[in-house]
Amino acid sequence: MRKLTFLFLLTLLSGLVRSQNIYSALQLNAEREYKTQKPKKIVETNTFFDSSSKQVDKNIKTFDNAGMLLTEERFDENGRLKARFTNTNDTVHRITLSRVFERWTPLGYSKETAFYTYDKNFFLIGNTNKDANGNIISQTNLVCNQNGHPIELTLLDGNGNSFGKEIANYLYDKNKVVTSVVANDGSVLSIDTIKISFITASKFRE
Repeated sequence: MRKLTFLFLLTLLSGLVRSQNIYSALQLNAEREYKTQKPKKIVETNTFFDSSSKQVDKNIKTFDNAGMLLTEERFDENGRLKARFTNTNDTVHRITLSRVFERWTPLGYSKETAFYTYDKNFFLIGNTNKDANGNIISQTNLVCNQNGHPIELTLLDGNGNSFGKEIANYLYDKNKVVTSVVANDGSVLSIDTIKISFITASKFRE
């Protein structure tokens, strides 16, 4: 039962739109590093190998004048659209206000929207995920430190029931943060170490 709870909670904490974890909260409004001037479009090709086959997927990203992501479309190796993200941005404060996630699968079409909430300092303090009919799927609440970085994230279902939380301890001198997924009974399910910022990562030793 403990293993099933662990897998279920990690799946919820690492979702694309339906939920959020501390890593995705840190990266949501992070500035991007470009080798040249801010692009209007980036086309990425990703190749995946397994023991018997190769899969090639393509992503197309478009950006606004501030360099913030507007849309991302994901195609399979046959050129069929699998998923699309569409952001609504506040380019003055450089924050994402909402994100629509559309997906096409053999089972049909689905659509979800994440609405992001900020405090007076424009620190991310939560998001509400809704389905195509406006029903709440999940709610994420965040507590931030004085730098605007999340130190605690609580994940709730559509009825307000807690799935657990994730806590973070920042090592700013190493550009790292240690995150822990904690179940409702207080047991620690996993611990991970991630980068705080990728744009300044070269300034720190591994």
